[in-house]
Amino acid sequence: MKDARPILNKYWVKAAVYPVFKDLGKKNIVFEENTNKTPIDMLTEQQFRQLASEGFEIRSHCMYHVHLGRRKKQEITYELSESKNDSEKTLGKSS
Repeated sequence: MKDARPILNKYWVKAAVYPVFKDLGKKNIVFEENTNKTPIDMLTEQQFRQLASEGFEIRSHCMYHVHLGRRKKQEITYELSESKNDSEKTLGKSS
């Protein structure tokens, strides 16, 4: 987001952000499906709140970066509902 944000702001374009909550603030993350295995740094809670305050749309991704199609219904429900709850808590919103 650090690379895209200046360009988006220059043209007054807002984007949707889908954070992976259990990875907020982590550094050098490599996701399984990332074929080039390039490590990335995840947003911090402060950056997440800053984007929300600037009008970026914050959406729920999941708690962990998992392939939902390979999970049981109960796991999917947890991933999505807890991610939404964490998003709202972090931003000071309620359901």
